[in-house]
Amino acid sequence: MMRVLKTTVCMVLVFLAYSSSSWANPIAKRVKWGNYCGSGNGDLRSGKKPIDKIDASCKRHDECCRPSTKVAGVSVCPCWCDKRLVDDVSRLSQSGMSVKQRTTIAIIKSVFSTHICHCKGRMCNYKFKCGTTKKCKTIRKKKLCVPVPYCKINKVCGNHAIRGWGAKCRLPRCATKKKCKRFMGKNFCFPVLVCKK
Repeated sequence: MMRVLKTTVCMVLVFLAYSSSSWANPIAKRVKWGNYCGSGNGDLRSGKKPIDKIDASCKRHDECCRPSTKVAGVSVCPCWCDKRLVDDVSRLSQSGMSVKQRTTIAIIKSVFSTHICHCKGRMCNYKFKCGTTKKCKTIRKKKLCVPVPYCKINKVCGNHAIRGWGAKCRLPRCATKKKCKRFMGKNFCFPVLVCKK
């Protein structure tokens, strides 16, 4: 009974120690299991076989994340890869596992509940197109024309990497702002929807 109690207390303490960490955290970097679990642990080119189902889940995650995508200058995995890793280790039966194996599962689930990931989302940019047009008027049977500046704004949309976290896609924060351009001494302003990735 005492042995079970000590094991449980040990797991809780370790879990709490890592509950707010990520694999990029210096402490989390020292957490390694098998050939593929843990930051910087394992090389897919080595051909090493996973030592157990936990390690196999980590290898599958590494394969899913290649190549990684940069969001705001940081290399991150697709959110669905992180979610699949959490689902994979959550489904494993912990009966007969060692304390270290159960702790590794707890850390994986904790880390990837706050880990940054990315999704594909539709984002739009706005481009100005400016020029001049002729404005004419007839005065005393003479046609007088002057160049009149104009600007219009075009919306260009496409799929981009959007930051998510906790193995979930998050909608970007958007707000309506005024986008202006000065052309031939005149200001042209339009309301646009600006979203942060």
